[in-house]
Amino acid sequence: MKRFSGLVTGLSRVLDQAAGFFLVATMVLIVANILLRAIFKTPVFGAYEYIGLLTALVIGLSIAYCGVRNAHIDVSLVMEKLPARLQAVLSALINIISMCFLAVSAWYVGAYARSMKESGLVSSTTQVPTHPFVYLIALGLLVSIGFVGTMLAGELVWEKIPFRLFLIRLGDQLLTYGLAGAILALWR
Repeated sequence: MKRFSGLVTGLSRVLDQAAGFFLVATMVLIVANILLRAIFKTPVFGAYEYIGLLTALVIGLSIAYCGVRNAHIDVSLVMEKLPARLQAVLSALINIISMCFLAVSAWYVGAYARSMKESGLVSSTTQVPTHPFVYLIALGLLVSIGFVGTMLAGELVWEKIPFRLFLIRLGDQLLTYGLAGAILALWR
């Protein structure tokens, strides 16, 4: 479990560093566009599209590391007043719901990227294919699932349940997520 958690954390860091690079690229593009427009009266061609695509990458690739750093919004005012056992159960439930949401989101974003690729969809001004950007966002969501999963497994381990029960719960969750994602993806 520690190995998987370390892999997810490492991959989250790499994606976050890529997000940081894309954020710097976005800032450079914005400054270059402003300067070129002000000095030479010629903006960067397609700057608006590039900034939108890069911003989407920044958000999609940084989600998992935000979870690793425990930087997501957390409403703990009510949770702190509950008994420890109920806190653990609610936390596990919230993590399961989060995994379901991330799984369905990753599935749909990946399916959307595939449909974009199949249809040859490109941006309107620069004619840049947009599906690679969307695939990278789906990757960020998948890594987030791994992070939430390791959190859930850690909570189950800390509760000291038998390993066989943990495997049964984990198998049940994976089956549920897979079926829910398949049903939602095929539902038209």
